[in-house]
Amino acid sequence: MRKNKINDIAIFVEVAKTGGFRAAARGLDLQPSSISQAIKRLENELETNLLKRTTRSIALTEAGQLLYRSCSPAIDAIERASMGIRHHKNLKHKIKISATTSSSRLFLDSLISEYCLKYPDVNIEVIYEDKKIDLINSDFDLAIRSKSLLDDGTFAVSVGPKLKMSLVAAPSYIKNHGKPKNPNDLVNHQCLCFKITSSNILAPWMFTGKKGEYTITPQSKIIANDIDSILSFALSGLGVAYVFSRLVADYVNNGTLVSFFDKELVKLPQFSINYVNKVNMPDHIREFIDMAKT
Repeated sequence: MRKNKINDIAIFVEVAKTGGFRAAARGLDLQPSSISQAIKRLENELETNLLKRTTRSIALTEAGQLLYRSCSPAIDAIERASMGIRHHKNLKHKIKISATTSSSRLFLDSLISEYCLKYPDVNIEVIYEDKKIDLINSDFDLAIRSKSLLDDGTFAVSVGPKLKMSLVAAPSYIKNHGKPKNPNDLVNHQCLCFKITSSNILAPWMFTGKKGEYTITPQSKIIANDIDSILSFALSGLGVAYVFSRLVADYVNNGTLVSFFDKELVKLPQFSINYVNKVNMPDHIREFIDMAKT
């Protein structure tokens, strides 16, 4: 089909409805010359006259009547569909988010609270899960993940705090098992490890030394895919945990947990917020992303 053919047919239908080029131009917010050119293109392509013109009026030819009867319902249906979309955009907005469980306590819950107070007409649905998600083929608007779990083919911006880590154990554990002498000594200790559900591997513990950054995957006493469970096990004296500093700061300050190797731990990258399209992004989603970046 020729490019703009449907547009030319829509102009013809408007001319037929309004009874003139000038009336159609006013209804479509076009110049009369544009109306005339569209009708001429259509007649040339169909090799027949659609309108009988005089200096004062126009009338449909037999071919024009046939085209109008055939196309007018379709043009009306397109207009109704367009109006339906505009109406839908004015309904109460919603953002559906998939996010890692750890982002909840670190920054996302407070971000959602701040956003909803500022934009009370927007509803939020957040699903906390750690698996990698196919954002393109899902019904989620946004996904928040660590950079190792980014969705291919999507856009991403960094959000949330820089992730300072801590290595901690309860005083009762240290009393029973001693304190690790250095990071490599962790292989001789009971460790509480986080499993990345989507990849079925243990999250590595990252350190820096004289030769640069390196990782250790220690022997695991307990494996869990929930950071709160790992923290609970550490508080019970079951082993050494590698967790976000923000989550254990109060416990370290009051002596419930003991931290070590603080200067040798590497900060992890920020989380990323993923989305599929930049063009025609709804304002309420763009505002959420902008707030997340600040």
